Amino acid sequence: MGLFRLAADKVAYIFGVRVTKRLRGKLHSVLEKLDHGHHVMRIYCKNLVGRMYETFSTFLRVEVCVNRMKDLGLNKGLENLECLRRKLVAITDRFAGFEAQSLNVHVDFPLFQRMALPVLAGKTKVAGIKIHDTRMMRLMEVLLHGGTQLNGWRSADIHPAILSTFGLSATS
Repeated sequence: MGLFRLAADKVAYIFGVRVTKRLRGKLHSVLEKLDHGHHVMRIYCKNLVGRMYETFSTFLRVEVCVNRMKDLGLNKGLENLECLRRKLVAITDRFAGFEAQSLNVHVDFPLFQRMALPVLAGKTKVAGIKIHDTRMMRLMEVLLHGGTQLNGWRSADIHPAILSTFGLSATS
């Protein structure tokens, strides 16, 4: 996942600061609540916190919390509200853009073609998967686009996921 590529230089880029020796605070990222299915990704820079989490299993929410306005080069006051809004929108856009880039998953068609080829196991040929079969295409689509399944799939969860994704009944 993109979390492992989220080093200090990327965090500094997202928040729009320079990494220097005099930088106060931490530059790090944390992924929490993996076992609950509602993961939360947090990034920290100085006294700024960026959070990214999923709501209702389809909406990705990105928010930035500012604990010290001086970290953004602003003073407190209503006259700086518009400038604060612009800076926070830019930070949110960079954060969402980084995640979109790191989570951009395209189907690796040569991999599926190799999986469709027969495999030699000793003197025995084992047939590959039938990638043109409707059931196999549905299975691959559900496995590739399961956004809430960071810990992997249990086999008991795959069948109901396919039924709900494609609006099928259990008898068909």
